[in-house]
Amino acid sequence: MGGLAATPVLIALIYRAAVLFEIAPQGTGFGVFAALTATVSFPFVAPMLSLFYASGVTSDDVEAGTMRYLLTRPIARPELLAGRMLGMLMMVLFLFLPPFVIGFYLTVAPSGWQEVGTRFPALLWDVMAGILGLFAYNGLFSLTGTVLKRPLLFGLFFVFGWQAGAAIVPGTARYLTITHYLSSLFPHGSFQGTLARLMGQPSLEAEETYYDLVRVEAVSHLPDDPLLSLLRDSIIQRMERAKRNAHQILRSVFMGEPGMRLILSNLNHPDRYLRSSAIEALEVRVDPSVLGGILPLFEHENTCVIAEHGGSQFELPTRSPREVLAELTRHRSPWVRACAIYVVGWAGDIEDLEPLEDRLDDPYELARLNAIEAIGRLGNEESLGRLATLSSENVGIVKTYADAAMDEIRARL
Repeated sequence: MGGLAATPVLIALIYRAAVLFEIAPQGTGFGVFAALTATVSFPFVAPMLSLFYASGVTSDDVEAGTMRYLLTRPIARPELLAGRMLGMLMMVLFLFLPPFVIGFYLTVAPSGWQEVGTRFPALLWDVMAGILGLFAYNGLFSLTGTVLKRPLLFGLFFVFGWQAGAAIVPGTARYLTITHYLSSLFPHGSFQGTLARLMGQPSLEAEETYYDLVRVEAVSHLPDDPLLSLLRDSIIQRMERAKRNAHQILRSVFMGEPGMRLILSNLNHPDRYLRSSAIEALEVRVDPSVLGGILPLFEHENTCVIAEHGGSQFELPTRSPREVLAELTRHRSPWVRACAIYVVGWAGDIEDLEPLEDRLDDPYELARLNAIEAIGRLGNEESLGRLATLSSENVGIVKTYADAAMDEIRARL
């Protein structure tokens, strides 16, 4: 049962690893936590923990033959049953709540501690809803453990059969499930609503992609260079990843609806006519506010056209190539930052020293080393002091790069 209780933590760790390796975009933490709560913690972990412990409130003693000894004690039967139920509830709460809270911090913390503070009231509400849900599940499974010979079979059917089926069957069957009432307390809404709200992040990721494509168009006016090609390829790869992320979430949310399988599969069809038809059908079937600004990613293949259509939705600003390079040195992607810094080192001049010096403390080592090397090419006498500080405060490759950069500046002065 400890492994079952730790499921939210394991999923949160997988998400953190995905953010670290840029498989998942940063800033989606609370959406992931909401989906985790609505799809794993409340409908699966909570009832299974309750079933395992509460169903044995009386049946374990009956099977072990110890019930007769308990009944001979000077304790009223209602008090005995209530005491055992309360003990089992405390056990389940002890197993359920710590991993639940840890999962919240693991998923939301990458977005910053301010985001953690903002979302903390929602966590408290989730905890209260979870406690009420565990009360209900413990009461139900304690009853079945008392009156049925096979309470585990009933519990498994109730969790995986009845509750799962009643949620999708038209009519009032859902009123005979616990998840229906928990979803009304759940601050993030229903299962499908939670997943649909995750579409807000692909929209933000798409907006960032449109900015990046506009930047690619701007830097294409610089003299052609293999380094610029590397930078452009890196941004186009991010666009492809944003497209894949959006498509995966669309499939997760809407694949089960009638007719949506064909529509979603045609979003990536090589034929433009079929893609356009799929987009039109999707706009009819899905609320436009859910789709956000992701559709230009699928509608066009030419990156310039994608940037143009995406820019028309988000009113993207126009920048000069030099300003664009300076912006890219502060990009959210470590790899794009490193590429942009390297390009500035070869294509820039002394006026570009300020954005380069800002990157000397970059958390991504390659970006930091590229900034040191670029300052060595473009720097002046004033740059020597900052490089000397880096050399004295660091060892290894950072010190080596800083010393080489200082030697290059001194040779040029």
